Amino acid sequence: MRVSGIILAGGLSSRMGTDKALLPLGEANVIQTIASELARAVDDVRIAVGKEYKKEYAELGYRQAADVYPGGGPLAGLHAGLTAHRGANSSGVGGWSLSVPCDTPLVRSELFKVLIQYAEEQENSGYQAIVPVIEGQTHPLIAMYHDCVIPVLEQQLETGKRRVMDFLFQIRVRYITAHELAAEAGVPWTTSEISEMFTNMNQMEDYERIKKRCRL
Repeated sequence: MRVSGIILAGGLSSRMGTDKALLPLGEANVIQTIASELARAVDDVRIAVGKEYKKEYAELGYRQAADVYPGGGPLAGLHAGLTAHRGANSSGVGGWSLSVPCDTPLVRSELFKVLIQYAEEQENSGYQAIVPVIEGQTHPLIAMYHDCVIPVLEQQLETGKRRVMDFLFQIRVRYITAHELAAEAGVPWTTSEISEMFTNMNQMEDYERIKKRCRL
């Protein structure tokens, strides 16, 4: 099964005060760290960049996908990535993509591989998305989506509905728990270890905590 990776990087980083994806993290920056992990699990990586292409992202060597619906938030980025994936496939059918926000540098390729494996096993189930639920919290931005959801995304965005949870209510979702992720991976992940991989950065204090976690 061919899987494309989509890094959602179209936000304004207003609470951070600077482009959080480009903040340094060791010898790389945040988005490079995420892209490196993602590339270990998927066939190609695209960066959903928002309303316009960014020189800084082009220098990373990954293709970019600009919003068809500027200002549509994460749903617009997901739509841009899924549409680009479908268009790049000669058959016109892109299949599954794995999305990840640009501000979750603790996420690891092992988690991505488990989500992909689970999607493969559910290929004939009729599910259109595989979404983790960790400690009661739904994580729709680190998730698997089939490109058959594109028309639903377009309907949502064209009517100004930007809430991701509203979108999930319109499609068939298989929610997967921390216990199921650990069982699928075949490793003794604890719930806290899995939860940590979903940690994101909204403010500079979050970034500083992540640097300390990475011993930087």
